[in-house]
Amino acid sequence: METIAVYWENKIKTYGFQIRQDLSLFHLTLPPAALSPWGALLLSEKNDITFDLVLMQTKTESAFGLYLLLQKKWEQSLYGLLNRMEKNSFNIDCDAYSPVELLHFQGPHFGDRYGIADKVFFSLSRESVPMLGMGCTAASVYIIFPEHEALRAKKVLAGVFETPEK
Repeated sequence: METIAVYWENKIKTYGFQIRQDLSLFHLTLPPAALSPWGALLLSEKNDITFDLVLMQTKTESAFGLYLLLQKKWEQSLYGLLNRMEKNSFNIDCDAYSPVELLHFQGPHFGDRYGIADKVFFSLSRESVPMLGMGCTAASVYIIFPEHEALRAKKVLAGVFETPEK
């Protein structure tokens, strides 16, 4: 017989919610052969582009999906880099969403319990708050929203999660 202990709170505790605004979300579809030159181009340029979030997925054997979340002020610089990649014969499809917002939060026991993402999805969908993307780690939740939706999401989630402000 095995005993399993699970940490459980009636209301999930967080350290609070942080919102980042004036962001842009780029979704690139690129062949695997373009990943290394793309990375080298990003590193070789004398630019100050920083990313708030980077996610990658395998779409097919011949294509990756790369999601880049960055400050809106870096949009044109990123488009310039994409144009340089195309001149080097790499076919990269790009969809951009701008402006977008990021809501980020973490909690003291996120790595010890399950159901956090479910609580987020259920609460936001019940209130019809649109999401563009979500990433979760053992300790953090990152949600990307269309402009003007992160504050509404924060209010919804503050009713479901416990925050230090209360």
